[in-house]
Amino acid sequence: METLQDIPVFRSELFDFTRLKRTKTSKGSLRSPEVILEEQRFKINQRRLTLTISLLWIMVQLITFLKNLFIYKVMGEQMIYHHQIIKRTIPLIAGIIFIALISRSTRYLFRSDWKFARFPLVHFGITAIVTAFIFSSLFFLVQVSGLDTFQNSNALKFFAMEVDRLFLIFLLASITTTAHFYFHKVRLKEIALLKMEKTYQHSEIISLNNELNPHMISNTLNNIYTLITTDMEEAKNMIVDFAHLLRQNLKNKDSIYTTLSHEKKFIKKYIGLLQNDQQKKYHVQFKYDHELDDAIIPKMILQPLVENAIKHCGFQDKEILKIVVHAEREDQDLKITVRNRFHKPDDGIAKDSAIGIGTENILKRLKVLYRNNFRFNLYENEKFFTCILKIPLSLDLSISPT
Repeated sequence: METLQDIPVFRSELFDFTRLKRTKTSKGSLRSPEVILEEQRFKINQRRLTLTISLLWIMVQLITFLKNLFIYKVMGEQMIYHHQIIKRTIPLIAGIIFIALISRSTRYLFRSDWKFARFPLVHFGITAIVTAFIFSSLFFLVQVSGLDTFQNSNALKFFAMEVDRLFLIFLLASITTTAHFYFHKVRLKEIALLKMEKTYQHSEIISLNNELNPHMISNTLNNIYTLITTDMEEAKNMIVDFAHLLRQNLKNKDSIYTTLSHEKKFIKKYIGLLQNDQQKKYHVQFKYDHELDDAIIPKMILQPLVENAIKHCGFQDKEILKIVVHAEREDQDLKITVRNRFHKPDDGIAKDSAIGIGTENILKRLKVLYRNNFRFNLYENEKFFTCILKIPLSLDLSISPT
């Protein structure tokens, strides 16, 4: 009866990004495509926000004009249209000036790295100065022109009524614009954090990949050393094949991912090296649909499993070890099963069949690349040793090695 061995999850510590601050960049500095895209999206949304608030303010003035027209009609009085148009045009222009100044000043404060808590104070100061300038100029023009529309108490009443509305539009513009810039800053921090995390993950994966290379090199050199004593010519051929394999591995040393077909070719070449050990024979069979040739998997994820099967199979010399690698699509995942015949020792205790350098390395890399979105289990019984790996399926050729 098969028993499931639960494999512990190895966690990798990440940098502490809690104190991440926005850094200024010169115009000539390089920015990531994500930052450029976010800046473009932000500018478009900022224009839309300013236009929306301006249209809202225009609608308020239009509704006020229609309301006054209705009141005059109900009361049976004659409305002086040019007076009402002037009364609506002045606050309309003042409000649009407020909106434009708030938008521009917020952009300046944001680029100058001011604290967001100070933004409303600056907005209020700008609005107060502009309001005082507009209406003082208005009163001055009224007195000079001699118009009776805004004289004395009527002018003060008009000023008091419009200040309320202007304050509301100021409040709306200040809150929405500040919030828009705040979320933009949060998004830039998220992009910077993700970029730093990806850089760290890439470095960690490369480091873990490099852990496997000495292990593989050591095993191969041991085989070459053994072969030299029995067949010098075959040992020379093995050295040439080994050099070719190392050259290919070094060529893509900075790659994190590879395709299933690339991994298959690599394992075939590696098994070819081991076949030079004439005392043992290995046969690796791959079974999967050709549509999965371009399936993306972590680089050197299957080689440790095949090597583990060879090392711990318990087979004697002259026996043929058959290893079957089966890959299939399972919903949105790629399921890979590695199975080989297994001779359990007479004492019933497997020789480190589950946890080894390669298996531990695989777990660490899977945790970094997929967090908890993967499955990795080992099974064994009297006859077979089986490994099941399930990861998200991706056929994006843009991340395959070059």
